[in-house]
Amino acid sequence: MSSIKVFLKDQYFALLNIFDGDDLFYQLGKPLILNYHHIIPDSRVENNLLFGYAHSTTSFESQIKWLAQHFRKSQDFDTQNSFVITFDDCSQHTFELALPVLEKYGMKAYFFMVENTIGTTIWIDRYFFWLSYAPTAKYHLFDKEYTLDNHKSRIAAHHKLWSLYESNIEYSEILDEMEKAYPFSNLETDSNRLEKRLNTLSIEQCNSLKEQGHFIGFHSRNHEQLSKLTKNKLKLECEPQEKSLYNSNTFAIPFGGSNDYDQSVLQEIKKGGFDSILLNHPIRAKDNVFGRLNLPDTSNPLAIQYYVKRYLKSIA
Repeated sequence: MSSIKVFLKDQYFALLNIFDGDDLFYQLGKPLILNYHHIIPDSRVENNLLFGYAHSTTSFESQIKWLAQHFRKSQDFDTQNSFVITFDDCSQHTFELALPVLEKYGMKAYFFMVENTIGTTIWIDRYFFWLSYAPTAKYHLFDKEYTLDNHKSRIAAHHKLWSLYESNIEYSEILDEMEKAYPFSNLETDSNRLEKRLNTLSIEQCNSLKEQGHFIGFHSRNHEQLSKLTKNKLKLECEPQEKSLYNSNTFAIPFGGSNDYDQSVLQEIKKGGFDSILLNHPIRAKDNVFGRLNLPDTSNPLAIQYYVKRYLKSIA
């Protein structure tokens, strides 16, 4: 049965690629920039919010292999018809599992760090961790009741809480509400099991990456949604304190969606002296602001081709 499903999936993406035309390779004035978050062991993939931005090691290697077969490898944002690999947040698993693949294919990458949580857990991961692993029950958060009993209900709770965060609630307040409803310490078993997914790179690991020829870039101080911050907070969030840690003058905007920044955010980042700014949605490169492609967790070459082709067309 599984072989039939694979065959049908292959045929599906093969047809999509035919209908989408043969002109996959445009002469890109700027490279195709890929973004990843967490590379994890194949055996540890879980269907929940915490793993929503993760790639299995097999999928990651399949994607790097395919890209290396079709584009030139690059470490800058100016090489035509090339691809660049970047990572946001950078978990311990990513350090352990992505590096051997990059070395195998002769790739150097960008690793973007959240400065105030180096070696610990970024708040957004704590948030998704709680929503993913809090036991099935009804919880009261901000005087509203949330029933967490399946994946769908947990996604629905996320959307409601996220709308509060985007409006006027601080992320620390959300974490406090979660702590009151069901303490994080009660999730200790899950926390220990997922330690390498939850904890980011140490300073020593960042230095090791630099020694190996990779770039360490700035991903803000706390991974805030920059578009909601006051002018003073925005300035602080976009200003690294440990400048010696970074060997790249590129800023990767947290979350990076179209609602997560505006012109005032871009201007503040540029005032800080950053040469390039990376987003997480399709956009044609302009004024050293670049979009990035986030491929789904797939090792299917036909699927990879389809998603790359669709992205390239969207920014052509």
